[in-house]
Amino acid sequence: MTGQKPNLLVISHVMPYPPGSGQSQRVFYTLRAAREKFHVIFLTFAAANKIEESRKNLESLCDEIIILPSIANVSLPVKAYHRIIGKLYSVVTGLKVSNYLIGEVEFSPARIEKAIAGRKIDLVIFEYFHAFKATGVFRKKNIPTILDTHNVLWRTYIEQVLGKKNIFSLFNGYYLGKYKNAEEKSWNYFDYVIAINRNEYNYIQSRVTKAKTIYLPMGIDFRDWEYSFNPGEKIRLAYYGGMSADYNQRSAMTCVEKIMPVIWKKYPEAEFWIIGSKPPEYIRDLEKDPRIHVTGFVEKVSDVLSEIDIVLCPWQGTYGFRSRLVEVMALGIPVIASTSAVDGMDFTNGKGIFLKDTDDEMAAAAIALIDNPAHLEEQSRMAREEVLNTYSYEATYKSAMNNLYKELGFIE
Repeated sequence: MTGQKPNLLVISHVMPYPPGSGQSQRVFYTLRAAREKFHVIFLTFAAANKIEESRKNLESLCDEIIILPSIANVSLPVKAYHRIIGKLYSVVTGLKVSNYLIGEVEFSPARIEKAIAGRKIDLVIFEYFHAFKATGVFRKKNIPTILDTHNVLWRTYIEQVLGKKNIFSLFNGYYLGKYKNAEEKSWNYFDYVIAINRNEYNYIQSRVTKAKTIYLPMGIDFRDWEYSFNPGEKIRLAYYGGMSADYNQRSAMTCVEKIMPVIWKKYPEAEFWIIGSKPPEYIRDLEKDPRIHVTGFVEKVSDVLSEIDIVLCPWQGTYGFRSRLVEVMALGIPVIASTSAVDGMDFTNGKGIFLKDTDDEMAAAAIALIDNPAHLEEQSRMAREEVLNTYSYEATYKSAMNNLYKELGFIE
């Protein structure tokens, strides 16, 4: 194809703004990189009273914008109706209510086909697998489809569902199996499947029979994350992550209850900072201890992080990609993390990041760094170097789009 860019349709229920959450950030960078090679058409849905606002926020990121008025988010009775149907759908399929709302209602095949009628489409990216049935709309026209998984979702299902105890707990394993099978089956509806970390790439590749697997980790624009390690006289450790998420709350509490008490025995004046938006009340209440600080939303989080000595990440669960760790290390802040926290992320243990699998080991590693300021500073420089070449915007999103352009035979 010469003279004009091929038309790329991106189908996403996730908005690329504000690019704060990991999923929004991923869509943001995907659009930015795609526009260098493709004419980008963004298809989404929004409540009727949010359509114009959404359009304005998308204008600088896309060449064309299609915003469908939400079917489910119209009124409280309509929401309640679809919630009930969604619950029944979940019982039958093992999938979530969100799969019903996105794949069967908002992004149904018929609705997508009508939305793109009359447009020439050369390639399609689906953000998440929920609308996989709509791949048939493009398959009959021989238009390649790509799934960006964002991560293997059945693994997050374990964290979200299996840990909760209620009257239906006995069926959790059964529904996990159904969800897992449905998700993995959906991958073969696509021509390409994007994996977010190395281990998930290998896993997906072992499960697909038709689709080709692509490795595309979460990169960042390092111009937004300049080296700025600048700890003050006070010893400061931190946990960094959106506090509306249960898993981040659990990790932060592990730091407070298990790791910091060991550190406080030797350094009783050390501060612990919980950095992330929307902390619940019980996290806010931790500030009753004057050594604990809970920031809530911060406009420029790098300003707060730059004064932190060490970031702790006692994450449990091998799935997805900890993009927050890349941001932290880009700033030059050494990290002490669990092995599972960096699953498939290709980090080198001891180069700006220390992998420890018990609370006591994490505390000991933190104390060793605090004891030796020169070593801490050396690890700060190594942290930046560790992520610079692997997780830059150029090495991830831009490279992937260039490779995809060539793979599909688009020649400038």
